[in-house]
This record gives sequence, structure tokens and C-alpha cells, in this order.
Amino acid sequence: MATSGIYSITNMVDGKIYVGSAEHLHKRWLAHRRELRGNRHPNVHLQNAWHVHGESAFVFAITETCAREHVLDREQAALDRLFAETPRQDIYNIARCAEAPRTGLKDSMAT
Repeated sequence: MATSGIYSITNMVDGKIYVGSAEHLHKRWLAHRRELRGNRHPNVHLQNAWHVHGESAFVFAITETCAREHVLDREQAALDRLFAETPRQDIYNIARCAEAPRTGLKDSMAT
């Protein structure tokens, strides 16, 4: 059975962090790495840091496990804590909303 929950990706060089959730945590980490290695990760801040510091600078950690039906609620709680406790410049997440992470963001003409 797959493990669902909340995870973080931390840059061990500068301490910056990305928080996310997944119904299948292992598969999500594999997807992040595939996107970052292929230079196609949707989070440009995380992608740029990956290029600068290299893959070995990043640590993927499961911060909480939960039932699949609670993943988004728990991610939102984690994001709320992150944005309340961490300086904005140390957060890779672009949006503060787990359920609709692109709300309020504008797509480029290329998108």
C-alpha cells in the first residue's frame, strides 16, 4: 500500500524549502527528480536552485503521513505553518494554497 502524506524538499546548502503532498510519496519524489533532472520542473525557483547547487544538495523528507482523503487538508496546514514561520525568501513554494496552487498566478504567453 502506498504511503500518503506531506513531504519537504530542503536545499541543504542554503536551507530553502519546498513543501508538498502526495497520495503516493515515493512516486512523487521520483516525479520531482525526473522533472528537475530534465530541466522541466514547473517551479522555476526550485529548478534554478537544482542547477546551481546540484542534486546532492537536496533532501527529500516525509514530514507527515496521513490517509489519502486528508492529504490536501494536511498540506494546507503545513503550508500555513511554513509561511507563518519561515521568511518568504527561504520558501520555494510559489503559492500558499494546497487545493488550487495556481490561483492568482498568470500564465506566460508560452504557456
